[in-house]
Amino acid sequence: MKTKAHIKLKFPVLVAGENVTSLEMRRPKALDVLASHEATTNDTDQTINLLANLCMVSPELFGELDAADFQQANEAFAEMADFDPVENYTPGSAIPLACPVVIGGASMPSLTLRRPKVKDIQGARKVEGSDATQECELFALLAGVTAADIKNLDWADYRKLKTIYGDFLT
Repeated sequence: MKTKAHIKLKFPVLVAGENVTSLEMRRPKALDVLASHEATTNDTDQTINLLANLCMVSPELFGELDAADFQQANEAFAEMADFDPVENYTPGSAIPLACPVVIGGASMPSLTLRRPKVKDIQGARKVEGSDATQECELFALLAGVTAADIKNLDWADYRKLKTIYGDFLT
């Protein structure tokens, strides 16, 4: 599993007098994606903010990228955010994490989710914030951890939880 992506720009850009020829992208965490969704409702701005954050550059630099280089960055993100789905998940069994998360000082290589109850969904909806914030709260309730723990998951692992939760509802 890649922890970084090196993106060599096909069309370097000049920003603040500096010629930028490549970008380094770190692995995304759930918190990164959630923060980009809470900052704006515009999909394009969300993507630019997310990718700029992961590459530790300004959103303005990303706005200057050629479309081909912007696409490369999107593909690098998609590759790092890819996950191995959990087939036929049994509630309460271990969900292996691609990137273990530290919870209470201990490295956790897996989480478990229980099936949601109406009171879980109602409780999560009472939390102030966006739909994404409420979803983190719900996953935290189902996994027996804090919302902060969920937000610190690798994005691929968060997507795995989303998929399992969706399977619970079908």
